[in-house]
Amino acid sequence: MPGDSVKFKVKYNGTKGTNILFRVYEQDQDRWSFKLPFSSILENEYYEIVIPYVALMKSSIQGDGAKQLYYILNLQFGLEGIYGTGSLSFKDFEIVYKENEIDTSSKIINEDGIIDDFDNYNNNAEPSYIWKLSNQNKDELMTIENSDKPSSSKNSIALYYKADMGPAIYTLPISSTKQNFDGISICIKDKSIKNQLSVYSHLENVHPDFAVVITLKSGEEYRYMINGLSSFWNEFNIPFTEFKLASEDIANPLDITIEGIKYISVAMQYFYKDNNNNSLPCYMSDNVVLIDNLKFINNSTLSTTLLEKVISPSKDDPNIAIIDDFEYDSNNTINKSWYNALSQDYGQISLSDDVSTKGNNHSMKINYIGNSASPKIVRDLTISSLVKGKALSVDLKGDDKATIYINIYLSSGANSYQYRYTLNNVVSSWNNYLIGFNNFELVSSSNGMTLSSSNIIYVSKITFGVVNYVNILESNI
Repeated sequence: MPGDSVKFKVKYNGTKGTNILFRVYEQDQDRWSFKLPFSSILENEYYEIVIPYVALMKSSIQGDGAKQLYYILNLQFGLEGIYGTGSLSFKDFEIVYKENEIDTSSKIINEDGIIDDFDNYNNNAEPSYIWKLSNQNKDELMTIENSDKPSSSKNSIALYYKADMGPAIYTLPISSTKQNFDGISICIKDKSIKNQLSVYSHLENVHPDFAVVITLKSGEEYRYMINGLSSFWNEFNIPFTEFKLASEDIANPLDITIEGIKYISVAMQYFYKDNNNNSLPCYMSDNVVLIDNLKFINNSTLSTTLLEKVISPSKDDPNIAIIDDFEYDSNNTINKSWYNALSQDYGQISLSDDVSTKGNNHSMKINYIGNSASPKIVRDLTISSLVKGKALSVDLKGDDKATIYINIYLSSGANSYQYRYTLNNVVSSWNNYLIGFNNFELVSSSNGMTLSSSNIIYVSKITFGVVNYVNILESNI
């Protein structure tokens, strides 16, 4: 059937913490899926969603890995992650063209200069309503990232690419009449993963080359190249004068002006090489580059600014890397580092002057309610490659009935692995818990990256959860 998207209506009632799941099962047994959290729609009301084909993610690749949606064995409608009861209803399924259903016109640039800060998208379909994918790289996909992001942002966006193929190109049509912008600012972080086969062991990293591209209405294409992205968040301020014309064959090219810009694009590409710099392709999938806060700026000068606080070995003891000592000056500042990822009325974080023998002035207090779902208290992390270790040390004070979950997440490319250690009936006095990495259990899937000294660099966040099944009273740890 002709079209580039599917459209349907969906509603739920009952348990909220679940994902709606739509999946396409191809005849070669490749599966492509789209997930939508119940929390993003209203209970008992039908919500219409348009899902462009380019927004479907890989679910299971048993065939050639090509998104061939004209060879379909079946369509699957369901849900995942249910921890309760309720109902889920689908209706009015159609195949459509997205431009007939939604606004796909150019992004209007306002006085703030924001091209896209990615904070107003509600699901993974929406970025592809207006961004255009080139589809010349097999793994092109845009997904919302709400944990790994610059601190001032609600979301960043993850851009996928496959190694040893043509560049993955993501393009946004824009329209602006404002005259005095003279540069572009963009935040970028690379999360590409290296193939672990020994034939590639000589490579220290696989950071791709990255381009910011400006295309004028008159046809000129200007590029700014960043060779070998960093694995940390950096902000790049790039004056228009630093962009280079892509083709020297254009006679009398026009200079970059705001009113003359038709498209802003970003592109990324990586090629595996042997020791002699010859091509050694492996076609590695699930590589991800994060971008955020793409905007026009005034009075720009070329600069690169590191945006992340990187956890590094202690100067006093190189065998220790302090994640947090909780010596914040206010509840406002601690809540910029730690947050409750769940929309609960409880689970607040605050500073306390009740400290352990090793503590200085403050500890972190987390409140919870008995016989209720656990809060999810999160600290996003960036770990230096200099950090080595075999255990996590933490001082804890409970209430004689709390079960505390400590979770460590490892992130590699497009994959995330959750490891957990559980403490039951944590007592109401301060104790230090030294927990070897081998005591954490993988809970997100049956296999994955190992939590070990060599993989600390892949730790993306630590979370705390707390429950009890004793009473319904409010308490804290």
